[in-house]
Amino acid sequence: MFFRLHLLKKWPLWLAILIVLVAVAIVEYHVLAYTHGVFSYPFDDAYIHLAISKNLAFHGVWGVSDQEFSSASSSLLYPILMAAAIKIFGATTWVPLLLNVIPAITLLIVVQRWLDRQDIKQLGQFLMLLVLIVLAPLPAVIIFGMEHTFQLLFCFLFIYQFSDALGKIVTSDKKDQHLPFNVYVYGMLVVATRYEGVFIIAPACLLLLWRRRWVLAWELGLIACLPILLFGFFSLFKGSYFIPNSVVVKSGAPPMTFKGIRDFLLGDGIRTLYHAHNSIGGTAVQWLLFILPVSYLLFIRTIQRIGSYGYIILILTACTFMHLLFARTGTLYRYEVYLTGGTTPVLTVLFAREGRRIFLDKPQGARWVLVFIGLFLIAPLLQRSWYATKILIRGSINIYDQQYQMGLFLHQYYDRASIASCDIGAISYLTHTKNMDLEGLGTLDVAKSRKENYRTPAFLNWLARRDSVKIAVIFDAEYGYYLYKDWKKVATWQISRNMVCYSDVVTFYALDTTEGPLLRKNLQTFQPKLPKDVLVTYYP
Repeated sequence: MFFRLHLLKKWPLWLAILIVLVAVAIVEYHVLAYTHGVFSYPFDDAYIHLAISKNLAFHGVWGVSDQEFSSASSSLLYPILMAAAIKIFGATTWVPLLLNVIPAITLLIVVQRWLDRQDIKQLGQFLMLLVLIVLAPLPAVIIFGMEHTFQLLFCFLFIYQFSDALGKIVTSDKKDQHLPFNVYVYGMLVVATRYEGVFIIAPACLLLLWRRRWVLAWELGLIACLPILLFGFFSLFKGSYFIPNSVVVKSGAPPMTFKGIRDFLLGDGIRTLYHAHNSIGGTAVQWLLFILPVSYLLFIRTIQRIGSYGYIILILTACTFMHLLFARTGTLYRYEVYLTGGTTPVLTVLFAREGRRIFLDKPQGARWVLVFIGLFLIAPLLQRSWYATKILIRGSINIYDQQYQMGLFLHQYYDRASIASCDIGAISYLTHTKNMDLEGLGTLDVAKSRKENYRTPAFLNWLARRDSVKIAVIFDAEYGYYLYKDWKKVATWQISRNMVCYSDVVTFYALDTTEGPLLRKNLQTFQPKLPKDVLVTYYP
C-alpha cells in the first residue's frame, strides 16, 4: 500500500519520463524507417566519439584512428563511458543513443527530488519538469548522441549542491568547514564531461574567495580541474597540445598575447555580448545574460531568505558571460544546453514562489506589460528549442545520406589507404584509414597550421603529398579553388533538403591522376547501394 502511494506521489516524474521517451521514440521511428534500422545522428561529431571510443576499447588508442593518438574530443569522460559500453555490447551505432537516455532520466529524477525539497506541489513539479524538457530541449539532446546530456546532469548537481553547501557554510560560525565530498566529485565530472565546465568551477571558486574561504577555493579548483590537468600532460607527452585540438580549433579564446587579449576585449569579445548573432542559439544565450540578473533583482525577497538561489543565479550568470566570450553557440543548439537547462529549475521555482505576488500587486495595464515582456524574453529560448527539434529527423537522414555513406564507401574500397577529408566522424568510425583531417580535429599538423594561421592550400597540398594521400572527399564550398585545382575531380554526391551538413554536395577527388579511373569505377560499383535521395554526378 505504501509503495503504491509512493508511486502515485511521483506521477509528475513518471509522466515527464514518459513524455521524453515517447518523443525520442517518435523521432527514431521515422529515422530508422528511412535508414533500414541503422541508427543515425543529426551531427557527424557523434561518430567522432564513436571512433575514439571504439579505438580505445579495442586498441587502447585515444584517437580517431587506431594507428595514432589524436585529441579530437572536447570531452574526456564521454569517450571512456562509451568505450566501456562498446567493450560490453560491441561497436554499434545505437550505443550513444541508449547511453544518453540514462543521464536524461537521472536528471529528471534529481530535479524532481530538488523540487520536492522546495515544497513545490505535484502539479507545479510536472509543469516545471515540462518546461525543463522543452527548454533544454531534452529529447533533442538525447538524439544528438553526444555528451551534453551528461554535462547538463553534472552541471545541475554541482551548481545546486554547491550553492546549498555554500549557504550553510556562510551561515555557520565554524571556520574549518569543508564542502561535501560529492561536490568535489561533481566538480570533477563537470570538467571531465566538457571543458566548458571550467566556466562553472571558476565562479564557484570566486564565491568561496569572496566569502573568505581561501583554502576551500583552491581545493575545489585544483580537484575539479584534475582531469584536464592529467589529460593535458598525457597529451603533451604524446606530442600534442595541452588542450584538445577541437578546443584549440573551435573555441573563441583570443591569442595569449598582450595584443591578442587587448584586441579581443576591445573588439570581438565585447561584441559577442550584445551584437546580433547569426543563430537563435546565440541570441538565447545573450537573453540569459539579461534574464538572470533581472530575475535576481525581481525575486530578491526570496533570495535573501534562501541564499542558495542567489548563488545559483550568480554562478549561471558568470558562466553565461564566459560562454559568450570564449565558447561557441552557433546553429547546432547543443553547446548552450547546460545553460538553458540549468537555469530553468531555479527560475521556475522563484516564479512559483513570488510570481503571484509580483503579478497581482500591479495594475491591470502593468500586468499586460509584464506578460508581454515575459513572452518577449522567453521567445528566443522557445524558438531555439523548436529549431533544435525540427532538425532531428531530417538532420539524421542528411548525415546518413552523406557522411555515413562516405564511410561505407571508403570502408569497402579504401579501408587502409591514406585519404583527406573535412568531416571525419563517420569516416573514422567505419574505416581504418589514415585520415588527413583538413579541419585539424584529428590531424595535429593541420590544427597547428590553423592556430598559427598558415593553413594555406600550398601547405595542405604539401601535407597530402607527405602522407601519400590517394583521394580526397571534401566540400568544395568550404575550400578555395587553389586547394584542389591540381586534383582530378571524379564525382559528386548531392543530398536533398539539407539541414545540418556543411554543404549538400560532397566531391570526390583523386590527388594522383592515375588514381582517377579506379576511383570512378569504385564509385560506379557502389552507386546502387546509395539511398534514393542521393544524386550522383560524374566528371570527365
